[in-house]
Order: sequence, then structure tokens, then C-alpha cells
Amino acid sequence: MGLENKLKMGLGVLALAGGISYSNNLKAQEFERPYGYIEDQDPALRTAVLGVNVLGSGLLAGIVGAAEGRNFFEDFGKGAFGGTLQYIGMEISMYDAPGLAILGKFTTETGASMVENTVAGRGLADRLHYGLGPGLIEINTTEETQEEHGSFNLYWRLLPVIGLAYNIEERNKFDFLNSFLYMTPIFINKPEIKVSGGVTTTSWGLTTGNIINSYPKHPSNLKHEFVHSLQYERFRIGQEVVRIVVPGPVDWLEENLHLRIGEDFTRIMFDGPQTVCGWAEKSRGCSRRWWMPTEVEARLMETASEEK
Repeated sequence: MGLENKLKMGLGVLALAGGISYSNNLKAQEFERPYGYIEDQDPALRTAVLGVNVLGSGLLAGIVGAAEGRNFFEDFGKGAFGGTLQYIGMEISMYDAPGLAILGKFTTETGASMVENTVAGRGLADRLHYGLGPGLIEINTTEETQEEHGSFNLYWRLLPVIGLAYNIEERNKFDFLNSFLYMTPIFINKPEIKVSGGVTTTSWGLTTGNIINSYPKHPSNLKHEFVHSLQYERFRIGQEVVRIVVPGPVDWLEENLHLRIGEDFTRIMFDGPQTVCGWAEKSRGCSRRWWMPTEVEARLMETASEEK
């Protein structure tokens, strides 16, 4: 079964289990340069990633807070602080010393939890979430949140389940060392070369949710794919945003099935331009265009890596 068919199967799983639609998996690729191709990036442009994280997180928290009767500037400051931690975590994880990826992941997810808490009207560190593959650990740190949900909870997400199923079916070898060093499931793949729509592409890696496969002889690609994994964890804010719109289904799935759909929904939304491009051009080369926000961020952040 080809990759396209596997992803269509994933669409069916998502639609049945969570009522959401499928998003294309991100790929890091090298190919002929069509219109909009992302060229090599200036490392100084990582400051733009910092700005987007700080301003975006702050505005989201501030606007939601104001709509619910809270102080805009107070919630903006809290969201901006969480967004700053998210960026710092990504930056740390791009460097090559052992242990930095774990520290970066922990920092990024702590920042994401702070933004999520602010949007939900909680204190900055009232509820913390840390992901590992399909699983998501919830730690409640205050008496109020512990009375509501207990000290600890465990949730699961759909896209990582599909990612695991894909890698197992493809018989990709599990990378024990890097999975430990990055605290996310990582598989070893082989470069895939394909000619489609007159464009030759070489796929070095693929991330589904937070499940990575990467070619070990292309080290910087692992950093690139790890950014996509961290993006998925940062998209947990989608749980609170979707809850505002359709609280009933979100609460029911979370409370009865321990299933969170916010990160999957947000991942799909941000992958929308890539999906449309793929349909229009019949080419996998869409993932390296400037209008793909998740791809642009990953390509900017990997400039911090010393491994090429």
C-alpha cells in the first residue's frame, strides 16, 4: 500500500474516532526549485520565529481573555511569557549536546501549558501537560485542579497512533537511542525518491503528530522533524479553543474516552495550505513553499543545528 493510500486510510480513522479530517504529513525534501521554494535561510531570521511565538500566543490569550471578561493586558502578558518559553525550548533543542533536546522539549511543553492555562482562565502553572507519542500526561498542581481532575491524568491523541501504525507497517526500524535523547518515538527510514508532476523529490523524513522517521545520514533532518514534533505539542492550545466553540463533544471525548482532539484539529488546520497545494499540483514538493507556516518555522529553526 502506497503512502497516499495509507494517509487516506488515516483520514477514515480520524473521521470515525474523532470527527475530524485528515492532514497531510510534513516532509523535509530536496527537489528542483518551483515557484515559492524555500531557499537556504539566514539564521538571524529565527528572531522572526521568536516574535511570532510571543506575539501570537499573547494575542490569542489576550483576545480570549477579554472576550470572557478578563483583563486583556494581563492575559496577553501571560500568553507572551508562555510563547517565549516555547521558543526558548525549540532553540535549546536544536543544539547538539546530549540532554538539550529533552530540556528543550520540557521547556517548550511547559510554555505551551502556560498558554493553554491562560486561555482556559487558570493560573499559569495550574495544569501541565507533557506528551510522549500518543500519550499525554496531565499534572494538576493546585488544590482546585486536583479536586476537579485528580493529581494526574493520562490522555491519548489520534495522529500519533496513525504515525506508529504507518512506521510499523513500513517496517521502519525503531531508533532506541534517539527516541530516548529526544523523548519522542523515532524510526529510521530510507530516502524515498519520486518524480511527480515534473518535480523530482527526495523525502528524508516524515512526522505524523509527534512520531518521527528520519534518515540517520542526514542529521539536520532529525532536528527539522523534531521541530514538527514540538509544533504538534504546542498545538495543544487547540483543545481549549475548540472547547469554546463546541464544548459538549470536546468535554465528552476528554472525560469519557480520555481522547484529546485539539492538537489534531489544529495540526490539520495549519496543514491546510499544503493539502490544497498537493491536490492542485499533484506534487509532494508543496512542503517547501513559503506559504506553509509550519515548514517555514522548521527550516528556520534547523539553522541552529551544527550538524548538516
